[in-house]
Amino acid sequence: MNKPIISVVMSTFKRPKMLERAIKSVINQTFQDWELIIVDDCSQDGKTEKLCEKHSKQDNRIRYIKRCPNFGAHTQVKNVGIQNARADLIAYLDDDNQYRRDHLQVLYKYLGNNDIVYGDRWLVDKTGQGKDMVGIRSDFNSMLLSQTNYIDTSDVLVKKKCLEEIGGWDEELPKFADWNLWLRLAKAGYKFQRIPIIITNYYIHSQMAQFRIPNKVDPMTGRPMPTFKPDACKIWPDKTIFGKRKPLKVAIFTLTMDRLDYTKKMSDSMKKNSNYEFDWYVVDNGSKDETVEWLKAHNGIKKVIFNKQNVGISKASNQALDAIGGDYDIIIKVDNDCLFLTENWLSETVDLYERQQRVVISPRVEGLRDSPGGVPRTQYVYIGKHFFGLAPHLGGICIAAPASIYKNFRWEEEDFLHGEQDYVFSQYAITERYLLVYNENIVIEHIEGTAKQEETHPEYFAQRKKLKTTRHENSVDNA
Repeated sequence: MNKPIISVVMSTFKRPKMLERAIKSVINQTFQDWELIIVDDCSQDGKTEKLCEKHSKQDNRIRYIKRCPNFGAHTQVKNVGIQNARADLIAYLDDDNQYRRDHLQVLYKYLGNNDIVYGDRWLVDKTGQGKDMVGIRSDFNSMLLSQTNYIDTSDVLVKKKCLEEIGGWDEELPKFADWNLWLRLAKAGYKFQRIPIIITNYYIHSQMAQFRIPNKVDPMTGRPMPTFKPDACKIWPDKTIFGKRKPLKVAIFTLTMDRLDYTKKMSDSMKKNSNYEFDWYVVDNGSKDETVEWLKAHNGIKKVIFNKQNVGISKASNQALDAIGGDYDIIIKVDNDCLFLTENWLSETVDLYERQQRVVISPRVEGLRDSPGGVPRTQYVYIGKHFFGLAPHLGGICIAAPASIYKNFRWEEEDFLHGEQDYVFSQYAITERYLLVYNENIVIEHIEGTAKQEETHPEYFAQRKKLKTTRHENSVDNA
């Protein structure tokens, strides 16, 4: 049997009449390159199993999996469906809903370069309390999604690898699990696209979870409260049959050029206050003091690149990124005159990235003459327990970013101008839909402050001033 293009995952429990309607709606699709995986949460009515076995015998594209004992919610059952799916694309159909005939054809046609596509739905009211109408709908908006769910499980086509990379469905949630899943996919940076075509019949009936499981109500708004915190939920859930997430891997890179006293202070504070494992990469830009000897003797550095002369910030940064490679989740640029004042600065940063990966972060910076405290903030936000100030760009003394942002980014190496690199990176991050934020509760210091640095190392600042108007020659020697 050839590998199908789409795996349709259908969870079910003791609703054979509704299930029959749902199965037939898949069989009757205009798009026929599918497999249907029906995962039964241990129905004991006798009818559900008989119905599924009948269809699986009639059509070898239909597979029936019965899970016992009963889990009591659809989340683990859907995770079983993901694990058994043979296709690279997964669609869902809850057993009480129904595909319209072009459902899969529409989703597949408009998938394009997106990771998740979703259509609209028609609400069919079987309670007698309302009327049939189009369901809530919206083009994709991550801010709106953090407030309310406008995407239904049965309206979605998603790449299987995306589900696997976030740990599937959160099995702790009795309600709002689909909302939680879309939020986590968005936080992980996957691309959504709405297709404004009604493709699903969504049936409202008395057996639905929202009627069986009471809602907690927000006393301020009167709206139902989710069983999770949208801003704080982790991208990888604590309870899932996909297991525990591997700890995020962190790489830190630093450029050095003389000023060994600062490099030592930075290195000590970085390690002492991190409370999280990391690999440190260093590129030395032709130091003439004792920096080279100190770096060679340091046993806490993953890799050092020695340039015989200063090749510039852009080229040296690219050298560091190339040395780091693609085996990390977070990459942090740390200048050698950065002093970490906050304990657990790195473990706190990693905790944030467990919950949101669409951010580029700088700590609050003290001791800068030209930009005290960092760039002025445009507004303040919470992400879980973390308090941030949004900014139009970030200074470069310490910048943490998801490693994925560097996949298609390198600095222009012929540009030797000092100070523009961080602005260029900030603007690239904005075009790639990342938020630029200062973590207001993690503080670093520009060692000695700018004015004192000029007194302590006048030759360094004189050289830097000269290099602002100089373009470098391509003369590099790695050791």
